Amino acid sequence: MDDIERKIIFVPYCLMTKRFTAQNRNDTEEVLKVLSDFKTGIVQMPCPHLVSLMNEENTGKAEHPHCSEFVKEIKQNPGNLYTGIINPLLIQIEKYKQLNFEITGIIGIKGSPVCGIYNPTVKEYGSFIILLNKELRNRGIHLRMVAI
Repeated sequence: MDDIERKIIFVPYCLMTKRFTAQNRNDTEEVLKVLSDFKTGIVQMPCPHLVSLMNEENTGKAEHPHCSEFVKEIKQNPGNLYTGIINPLLIQIEKYKQLNFEITGIIGIKGSPVCGIYNPTVKEYGSFIILLNKELRNRGIHLRMVAI
């Protein structure tokens, strides 16, 4: 396997799953075409929002994936919400690095309160990306990040 086959990028769940993509986001096919042109493999990150909804006792909330309760919870206690998905994701990133994959970076969703690489409205990154980046730095891993 040559080096070009060992480039990967981590992308948010909603980029790869059209039913979860908001209307104002970039065209998924265009982004995937660019990644394909650069011969970059794609690794879909778990969706923090979807995982939290799967854990809800009230399944009726799943009908409203952008509910205010979710946004309120991530602001109050993001660590509890993301614990179950950050560690497996960190392990996955470390394993790719051990196998000599070049991780070209992480794509986030512009303006997302969860997976936003930078949200100009609140002048910060999304809550999941903040915790992920902190844990990556704690492990000595520095990845480029870009928003679409």
